[in-house]
Amino acid sequence: MERCCRVAKHLEQRLRGLPTFEVVAPVTLNIICFRVRGASDKLQEAIVMDLQERGLAAPSLTTLGGRKVIRAAIVNHRTTIRHADQFLEHLMATTLEALTASRQQRPSRVRRP
Repeated sequence: MERCCRVAKHLEQRLRGLPTFEVVAPVTLNIICFRVRGASDKLQEAIVMDLQERGLAAPSLTTLGGRKVIRAAIVNHRTTIRHADQFLEHLMATTLEALTASRQQRPSRVRRP
């Protein structure tokens, strides 16, 4: 369990260092709750589903403060810092893809004189 908690703390520190993400609850054991800063609940859901469907990671969703958040629980005693870093790489790539796709679906706002 101690290793899982160390890996969770490492992931928390990495997420806090990235402007794209916000950690939304204190990490006291092996669970990290975070979200893509400024993104909709639908985007949080899309990121989790994409990671799961591609077989890259198995985060889940939960609700904190009325908002959907991504929940990563480190439960396997074999999980290492390297695994957490790999998860973060997949998370960042998937997030970038989801943000790009959501921007392309929005109608552009053109100012007219």
